[in-house]
Amino acid sequence: MKKLPYDPLKDFVHVGKVINVPFLLVVHPDVPAKNVAEFVEWARKTPGASYGYGSATSQVAAATFSTIAGIKTLGVPYKSQPPAVTDLIGGQFRFMMADPSIAGAHVKAGKLRAIAITSRVRSPQLPDVPTPAESGMGEFDPEVWLGIGAPAGLPREVAERLNVELVKMGQRDDVRQRFAAVGLDLVPNTLAEHADYTGAQLASGAHASAARGSERNDATRIQAAFRLRRAGLAARRCHPAIGGSLFHNKPMYLVREIARRKVRGLVVVAMTQASIDVDLLVAAGCVAEVRVPYLGFEYLGLALNYRRFAAEGLLRVWDCDETQVIAGMEAAAKNLPSGLTKTGVGTDLLRSNPDLKAITDPITGEPMVAVPAIRPDVAILHATRGDTWGNLAYAGYPFSDVLIAEATNRCGGKVIATVDEIVPTSTFTADPFRTAIPHILVDAVVDAPWGAHPCSSHGAYQYDEDFLATYQQQARNGAGAMATWLEQHVQEPQSHEQYRTASSRPRGWRPCAGRSMPATEPEWSWPELAAVVLSRELGDHEVGSPGGSRSEIPRRRRGSRNSRTHPTCPSSPVPSASLPTWWASPGARCSIPPWTGATSTPAPRR
Repeated sequence: MKKLPYDPLKDFVHVGKVINVPFLLVVHPDVPAKNVAEFVEWARKTPGASYGYGSATSQVAAATFSTIAGIKTLGVPYKSQPPAVTDLIGGQFRFMMADPSIAGAHVKAGKLRAIAITSRVRSPQLPDVPTPAESGMGEFDPEVWLGIGAPAGLPREVAERLNVELVKMGQRDDVRQRFAAVGLDLVPNTLAEHADYTGAQLASGAHASAARGSERNDATRIQAAFRLRRAGLAARRCHPAIGGSLFHNKPMYLVREIARRKVRGLVVVAMTQASIDVDLLVAAGCVAEVRVPYLGFEYLGLALNYRRFAAEGLLRVWDCDETQVIAGMEAAAKNLPSGLTKTGVGTDLLRSNPDLKAITDPITGEPMVAVPAIRPDVAILHATRGDTWGNLAYAGYPFSDVLIAEATNRCGGKVIATVDEIVPTSTFTADPFRTAIPHILVDAVVDAPWGAHPCSSHGAYQYDEDFLATYQQQARNGAGAMATWLEQHVQEPQSHEQYRTASSRPRGWRPCAGRSMPATEPEWSWPELAAVVLSRELGDHEVGSPGGSRSEIPRRRRGSRNSRTHPTCPSSPVPSASLPTWWASPGARCSIPPWTGATSTPAPRR
């Protein structure tokens, strides 16, 4: 944006506000949508749906709505709003954020259909048109305001006299009625109020402009998108899928934001083990149904909030096994109606979960279990690092995150990832084998250092055992104690930075040494991965066996060709036999630059 040749605050005296001008979301009568939810659903099935705009504010409002609703649209510019409205009536494009004074008469005449008005209360001229809050659009309330200003240096007493007369005018019934007749809200304020309001508006506009210029995607904007996805899924509840496993790579930054915003009615899917991520959402009242094979805190105890809500009938439980959830997610990723697994044959799962069907394989005649495709609407993940295109890399095991991203993307959902660090794209292009999830599957990346806390982020920090134990203790103390904990750790922090400050280096937390990516990436076999997981209970270099005995991992000379090192277990080498062929070949060995500590802001890919 070019720098203005004047200062909007210092070079003017802002006398007072006059009116607010809301936007009217209008569609062509051929669009089969009577409300925002139906319109968003239609737009998702109609990629490239076009909108017209005759002013910069109309364009910003329509583009912002499209972005947070997760729909792909195309803007058509006009010199002013009247010709744009005329072409909308003629069917040249499909929807528009229009001035009520211009489009209102056409709505009353039946030439256009209004599905929302961006004001805090309904318009007396269009009483049947709902507000954003009534339409499930949450905080989406763009509007234009007009005020009176004067050159800097205007005597204070003159400015005060002008403001007094402006307020008097705004209190006259005949004046208010004339403004209301054309859909305008007369809202005069005092001189001091308008000075504060103008400064706040300019600061907000500068922040929004910087966010658009850098394509920043912060938690507030993500949650707005999350809410609009709910509005667009009125016929069925929103199905978010949460990545990571147990205490590892959980997108807790976004989980807390969802809870803080009090999203309701979620059908949560987690693969394949969940802990504080789902239990916290349950405690916050966000969840209507849980589809998780295992939800608990392992050696720290049961998921007490989950058990309490389920026992009280406040939560539906979709009984399932790990392989059944995987089969359902794989079916969605392949665009199939269902997936097959042998797990569950002859068990009570088929009785407790009517969605699981016993079938006979038509080829082999073997009994099988058919699992309906699990189609997430939103996927939230946490990776060690990412770039502004949406490429993601993990410094350890990605668990089921790749499958979750594939299934969500195939179903037309949104994939949002938090990362501990944004790195240059050249980091990925220099060594493409490190890209666990490519940008074509990711819609937004959020720069959130320590974004998995209190869970771990492989290669960056370990999980915070004391924090998790404190959470469990509050859950044991009952609903009142849990509500207090949620208020302190979820509602009070207004930003991720505030949460980080409040949770800085809690007692017992064992972060890894620095935020640095090792020069080698581990490829674990399941026995080796089990050894790493169990290493918390075992000594260095020891491996447990089913019989309870312990054996020592053979030491290998550091830096030898036939060994590599896990980033959080520097003494646990990996045999070269488990490495991919590209690594075992000396001439093909690739190295990646260390993390640079870049602070560039993340950006949605599209």
